[in-house]
Amino acid sequence: MNHSRDRVILAGGSGCIGRALAKERSRRFDSAAAMKAALEAAPAGAAAPPRPGPTAHLPATAVMTRVLPPAPPRAARRTRRLPPRGVLVAALGAAALLVGLAFALTTRGGDDPRSVALPRVVGRPLASAISALRARGFVVRTLPAAHAVEAVGTVAAVRPNAESADFGTTVAVIPSSGPSQIAIPPVAGFSEDAAVATLERLGLDVRPQTAYGPTPSGTVVGTTPPAGTAVPPRSAVALTISAGPPPVSPAKPVPPGQAKGPKGNGGGKGHEKHEEKHGKGPG
Repeated sequence: MNHSRDRVILAGGSGCIGRALAKERSRRFDSAAAMKAALEAAPAGAAAPPRPGPTAHLPATAVMTRVLPPAPPRAARRTRRLPPRGVLVAALGAAALLVGLAFALTTRGGDDPRSVALPRVVGRPLASAISALRARGFVVRTLPAAHAVEAVGTVAAVRPNAESADFGTTVAVIPSSGPSQIAIPPVAGFSEDAAVATLERLGLDVRPQTAYGPTPSGTVVGTTPPAGTAVPPRSAVALTISAGPPPVSPAKPVPPGQAKGPKGNGGGKGHEKHEEKHGKGPG
């Protein structure tokens, strides 16, 4: 290996390297071929420096190198990485757990872990109410129907009547048979004000009307439907108020000559009866 030739190339090539690293574009080589030619020509005009001994210090290089500022760090390329499949499964599991916990908190009636909120089923159809109670874990028992303001076939009440109960508790459901019937009381002979107050107190819709009747004027003749009839609450009841007895029409006079008896014998007995009833005529 020719070390002396290598030292000559390195000594002569220092200037080529400095020119290649020049900051100004005009000082640098125009092409790689020009730089190669300069490097090949370097040994011809440069003397090889003496080879130092094994323990001697190397001489300082005549060519000064410029310390370039460090290049600005390149912005790290952001790559969008998809999370592993295990992370997705864990996230979905956590979301499902939160949903279940929220549902459990909304259905609990209190601090007792066995307590469950009772759904509001009064006024709902019976089948729908039973399904809602069973969905919360209650045992449903249907009791006989009772009169209530709720419509027929809906729930009138539940027992226990509470906001919550233990899981598995038996809940009694009472269906509605509709409002109870009201018997119309007898009010004939009452004054109009007294009769209206009596009927309205029972929850009936009173509608007064006036007509001639045998009772004194201003008193009640009767009701429609009549007294004793059972009707639902808020039913309409016509209340007939007497305007007094009907007026009597005056008797029409019989013109003379129209009162004739039977034919023959001058009227006979029929004529005599007519004279007795109306009196004898003149002479």
